[in-house]
Amino acid sequence: MRTFWVLCVVAAVCVLPVWASEPGQPLDCSDWVILDPSLRCEAYECVANGNDTRGCDVDGAPWMLDNQSRSIVWEPNSLPAVECGSYFFTNRQYYELTAYTGSEKRVLAYLAERCSAGDGADRMEAYGGAFDRISGHYLIRAYSYAAAAPPPPYESVRRIMHFAGFATLFDVLQTYTPAPATIGFRVPYMPEGMPAADHFDTYWGDLSTVGTWSQAYGLQCHYPAAPPARGDYVTVADTLPTPQPGHGYYFVTSATYQGQTRYGKKTSGGKLSGRDPAVLPNCR
Repeated sequence: MRTFWVLCVVAAVCVLPVWASEPGQPLDCSDWVILDPSLRCEAYECVANGNDTRGCDVDGAPWMLDNQSRSIVWEPNSLPAVECGSYFFTNRQYYELTAYTGSEKRVLAYLAERCSAGDGADRMEAYGGAFDRISGHYLIRAYSYAAAAPPPPYESVRRIMHFAGFATLFDVLQTYTPAPATIGFRVPYMPEGMPAADHFDTYWGDLSTVGTWSQAYGLQCHYPAAPPARGDYVTVADTLPTPQPGHGYYFVTSATYQGQTRYGKKTSGGKLSGRDPAVLPNCR
């Protein structure tokens, strides 16, 4: 099995095939159909007692502006009624996570309520909505439950679902996809705190040399061909061979703007500062 690391302000996320939950189970992140290749959904259960939903709240409205100035909205829509065994499922909902740029609409992900394994339905209600501009996460509060299936096949579940993979504010947050082997990220609003980026350079190295950046090697250099716009989804092909047992690779990406290069942060004596770009080898 291949071992890899994506370092620092670069998120280490292995994107694997996602299968939906079985009918008769609470609807969760695996039931969202993700249409945007950069997005992923993670859910965290929260505690609610009666009307006390502390820990389950997401402040804000169902729509928020992301770092690309798009309106991010989750929208419930009605679906035709269906028969789920002896249960006639009316008011069936279809949720869309959508990005609006002016009047242009783009569906990023969707989820549909469904028939349960027995005479009933798996349902979900979603509330609130908040966008974390720093990390590029959109959060909703979800309540998954079984309808009209006595006895209910499962307990209702309250979760916070957050969708990661939107353009961040500053940091290059990379994800790794094993097949095909690629590294991808969305261009931040201010890459590494700079107004924009003219290009990126992605390096790799053996895990034993992490921190000794002069021993890194260029994987892809001076890309894309034209200065990228914020929110562009950029990918790099991983052409490296499978490492030997006991070894692994790391990846790190630098951003360059008007001759200034930055690639993450370091802590020294409790103080945060940028890494020294002078130690990076020339990327060719």
